Amino acid sequence: MNAYPLSSTQESILLYQEVRDQSCLFNIGGYAILNTNINLPVFFRAFEWILKRHTALRLKLDNSTDTITQYIDNAHVSEIEYLDFSTRAAPGKLCIKWIEDNFQLPMSLYESKLYNSCLLKESDTVFYWYLKMHHIIADGFSMSVLFNDMSAVYSEMLGMKPVKEIKTAGYIDYIRQEQEYKKSNQYLADKEFWLSKLLHIPARLALKESDSNDLLASRKELLIGREDMMQINKYLTDHNISLFNYFAAVVYLFFLNVFASNDLVLGIPVLNRPGKNAKHEVGPYFNVLPFRMNYDRQLSIAELLKKIKADMRMLIKHMRFPILDTIKALDHNGNLYNTTFSYQKFFYQSRINEKKIEIEYLISKEQMNDLDIHILDFNDDWNIKIYFDHKISFISHEIASDLIAKFKNLVLSVFKEDSKKLFEISVSGSNKEESLDQIGSFQF
Repeated sequence: MNAYPLSSTQESILLYQEVRDQSCLFNIGGYAILNTNINLPVFFRAFEWILKRHTALRLKLDNSTDTITQYIDNAHVSEIEYLDFSTRAAPGKLCIKWIEDNFQLPMSLYESKLYNSCLLKESDTVFYWYLKMHHIIADGFSMSVLFNDMSAVYSEMLGMKPVKEIKTAGYIDYIRQEQEYKKSNQYLADKEFWLSKLLHIPARLALKESDSNDLLASRKELLIGREDMMQINKYLTDHNISLFNYFAAVVYLFFLNVFASNDLVLGIPVLNRPGKNAKHEVGPYFNVLPFRMNYDRQLSIAELLKKIKADMRMLIKHMRFPILDTIKALDHNGNLYNTTFSYQKFFYQSRINEKKIEIEYLISKEQMNDLDIHILDFNDDWNIKIYFDHKISFISHEIASDLIAKFKNLVLSVFKEDSKKLFEISVSGSNKEESLDQIGSFQF
């Protein structure tokens, strides 16, 4: 059995998880609604294939020595549960309740598999494939890799066709690359860049940190319809601005307008997958970029979009430098950020066995940051989903509903007002004074 070191990303996850060893904080997962009859033996065989292809699913942590290591369990056999609720009353609701309850259960970190999978039956033509993984072996993009692979492999096996081989190096190869990177001049240059950017971070973060140690979280969701997105995309195409940069500008205007905060640091999760093959692999191939945003209120929205575009290009050039190393280099006490913004542009295979499938992401009942904003842009024919994941002790359900409504108003109006100065922007229908008075933890 070969022992391998942890990557910097895995180290940072482990650091927080060990403090909360019975927490579901780092559970990631979701489920696919399969609107077709499922051939069970073929489905289970397809999952076995997935396990062989993706070594990250067979990673196990070993804490038997002073240094925590990991190894690939080549003796691991496929473990996928099967539950049949089809003879029960309201079987669909029971399937989803079982999935949601299971997702909140913490996972054992050491000498144990770090995923859980189950196929649930609602009826002969509706099944749910559920997958939960610990963040230490997978990132959000890994979910799309696995759902797409499972769809393709199952369909090929069902049609008795040869399964297409995809060359993957595996996460261990990524760790070797990271070790070489840390010996390079590029690593030193990246370190110098981040130190210069963050040596004097603002006295306040995006939001004043909550004093509560309660990690209990909730989610508010909104949809931006495709007709609205077509208008936004036309504007962005005409002005050579990406959708990510547009939403980053909206997030900044949100804090500026609602919380009067114009100097802030946001955590930006980014994919850190070197090479073409890594795009087909499962693993925690991600980093978090601390994005310092401090712009003159005299800028127009059009100018803000250009500046964010230029700033993000510079950050991406230095994206390999691990966030854990940034914190160590700064010798910084506390968080660099307590709000994250992520834009997730993934493609999901929306059919299995020629039948439409639907993908649903799950949220852990606990989270580290006070506020996480997720923009989900999966397929060109789907609506864009926006999630506001917030600590309940920090932002109440009622205030969260008001905040996400304001955010939506900004999304739909910013591109129409690009000549306005930042100080001129207001959120339509905002009841700012009442909202802020009810949020004792916000600093503004």
